[in-house]
Amino acid sequence: MERVDLLTQTHEVISGLLERHGYTVSSPRPINFGIQFTVSHQNWVGLVRLYCNARNALKLDLSQLRSEERRIELQALIGPICGGSSSPHSNSIIGAERQLPAIGTDESGKGDYFGPLVTAGVYADSKSARKLIAAQVMDSKRLSDKRNIELADKIMSICRDRWAIVELPPSRYNTLYEQFEREGKNLNHLLAWQHARALENILAHVPCELAIIDQFANERVVLGKLQKRGRQLKVLHSPRAERHIAVAAASILARARFLERLAALSAKYGVTLPKGSSSKTIACARQLVGLHGHQILWEVAKVHFKITRQLGD
Repeated sequence: MERVDLLTQTHEVISGLLERHGYTVSSPRPINFGIQFTVSHQNWVGLVRLYCNARNALKLDLSQLRSEERRIELQALIGPICGGSSSPHSNSIIGAERQLPAIGTDESGKGDYFGPLVTAGVYADSKSARKLIAAQVMDSKRLSDKRNIELADKIMSICRDRWAIVELPPSRYNTLYEQFEREGKNLNHLLAWQHARALENILAHVPCELAIIDQFANERVVLGKLQKRGRQLKVLHSPRAERHIAVAAASILARARFLERLAALSAKYGVTLPKGSSSKTIACARQLVGLHGHQILWEVAKVHFKITRQLGD
């Protein structure tokens, strides 16, 4: 990707993100080795600079901002997009082209009592990565539920058949979890199985040499679940892997499917099932048990969570 194109696309992503948080972003002006633009919010205006070196590494400069509060807020919002505040990072969501083509995988629902466990994978090359960046794809945790669902449709359109979703409805999840537990395995082994299935499904459509996965377990756990195609992969486990565009896209597909299935379960049983695992979750579980008996939890929840024990018999 040319330096000018990279800076332009990064500015577009920054603009879209900040505008959703109530900011106004000006058009960029060229400066030596980069661009600068103003960011405003109500009566406040600040100058932001973005640099790009010969290796396509980005550097965000917020030193011109006079408000420390704004500097901290903008760093939290757009710093990860640019790979950090003062130094480039090879896993930046924009500057990761050296790690393409690649398959990224991520999961959703692991910490949610209700609903399925969903793992998704997305194959991205330079061409599709540029389209994903232009669509403002980023880590699903930084997006609203509505935006995740909207972007999931765009990702599937951009990547065509080069994506995969592996879904474990609660009943299937509970059965497998018990099976793995009897074999002396834990949730990480179940997650590894899902990630491996997503990788294998994509490799059936397109060859690839690199997979990038968020670091939830020892690399050998995932490698042990791969079949013939997957064993040819170089698997890179990376903390905060969502900085890579393929993993970010996968995180959105996984979250959107989780949200859709949670909504379907809510409609089926006439109770709004909350996300997460909180006092609200416990209250909802009690309501469900009161209506349908304890057996309902096997169909809607991950029963090994301590919430199940808190409900009693």
